[in-house]
Amino acid sequence: GYAGRVRRLLLVDDDAAHLAMLSGLLEPLGFAVESASDGPGALMLAGRVQPDLVLCDVALPGMSGWEVAAELRQRHGPGLRIVMLS
Repeated sequence: GYAGRVRRLLLVDDDAAHLAMLSGLLEPLGFAVESASDGPGALMLAGRVQPDLVLCDVALPGMSGWEVAAELRQRHGPGLRIVMLS
């Protein structure tokens, strides 16, 4: 389990099954989970929810996960934790 204040997580993956699996694991632990299936959607959502952690797929359509991470860093600063998944 997880003890502590509710943390906001942003999941970014173009595979709906991966998003469902991660959400299914993390939400029951008490995390507030938001998800996006592409880079532009992730950037918009991150601006709205101010996540504590981003789990981002490396291979995304249009914008790569690395490009998304770089843009998130520019917009939200070095304190935003980003985990790249492949």
